[in-house]
Amino acid sequence: MDNWIGSQHDNFDESESDRLRQAYWDYWDGIKAHVPPRLKEFYESYTTHDGVLQWFEIKEERMTVHLSVARIESMEEEWIFDDLSLQYDDLLSFESISNRTPGFNESLYGDLGYDEIEKLSDCIEHRWLFSTGIEFRIRFRDFDFQMAPIT
Repeated sequence: MDNWIGSQHDNFDESESDRLRQAYWDYWDGIKAHVPPRLKEFYESYTTHDGVLQWFEIKEERMTVHLSVARIESMEEEWIFDDLSLQYDDLLSFESISNRTPGFNESLYGDLGYDEIEKLSDCIEHRWLFSTGIEFRIRFRDFDFQMAPIT
């Protein structure tokens, strides 16, 4: 997240950003064999950057998150909008931390700016950082997702 946070400032150092980004992907390469298979598939195949949070729901040990995301279809270079549903099972904890600037005139969460995965000793943590400064920290043991084009 340091890379994305740093890139939002005027004194942005692109070489430092590249170093941080590479350090994270090196870390991912070391943990991806130890995360749920559907999480690996999702994380390596799709991006949530600039996604818009529609709703989330927590029931017992399951958290469902619904996003609208846009992607560019590589061949035609046209925007495709998708409904994305993420399901975190065996949910251990959910935190929402706000570093919002008072008076920030934007929707509640804003766009999803960046996300990253961390392998902890007994679970996985998925962290999301929104453009408004709100951060989600979701700790879980299993994961699934569904994606469908918005028609």
